[in-house]
Amino acid sequence: MKATIPIGNGNVEEFDLRSGTSIVFVGANGAGKTRLGVRLERDIGRTSREVHRIAAHRSLSFNDALEVISYERAERMLRYGYQEGNVGHREAHRWSQKPATILLSDFDHLLRTLYAEQNDIAIEHLEKHRADRNSPPPLTKLLRLKEIWERLLPDRELLIRGASVKVFSPGTAGDYNASELSDGERVIFYLIGQALLVKPDAVLIVDEPELHIHKSILADLWDQIEGARKDLTFIYTTHDLEFATTRNAERKYAIIKYVYSQNTANEY
Repeated sequence: MKATIPIGNGNVEEFDLRSGTSIVFVGANGAGKTRLGVRLERDIGRTSREVHRIAAHRSLSFNDALEVISYERAERMLRYGYQEGNVGHREAHRWSQKPATILLSDFDHLLRTLYAEQNDIAIEHLEKHRADRNSPPPLTKLLRLKEIWERLLPDRELLIRGASVKVFSPGTAGDYNASELSDGERVIFYLIGQALLVKPDAVLIVDEPELHIHKSILADLWDQIEGARKDLTFIYTTHDLEFATTRNAERKYAIIKYVYSQNTANEY
């Protein structure tokens, strides 16, 4: 599949969206990176290809007490912002008609989807284990997230407790709630979880992938995520030149200025 971007004077640039590759757009603050990401989400969303966009303006509130709902409902809330939703509801419900500026508050939806997937797989494994005591334990997305998170932050351990997550750190008196994690620790959890829950062969658009993350682990984080999801196409929009150089991307573009217009011929 291919996508296009405007390059001025009514002309467009075409590039491939191949699974296992990435595209990087780098530009200064105010250059229009987010609005270009919105355009790409809309354009790709009109095709048969699944697309999911993570906004730069995102809430990092980690809720320690969530009601578990079905995986199907939780997943639709995460993707579209509506329990009975589909791609046609995304603009109004997930983005509240403000896809470039809204503070995205979907951490609860992310956690519910992870918990629901783990719950469904645990029940399925229990049934298999009753029939075959040697059936191997499955690896849920939440457990995969735990593995990646702990590789990046080896002095912390995530303790999965049903529909809750606690944290243990050597030298501390017992564990504590995940809501007490730092912004950086929470956003690492959030980004890994978002990537793991995207459907296979989808396009994942990430606005400001460097936000709240220390430079010493930033490249490693996205290496780990890309390695875990080799079936995805990653599109990054960033102002961080150093981060852009760490991506072994299929294409890298510098955004001088992107202006959205209802008349697409006036985009550049």
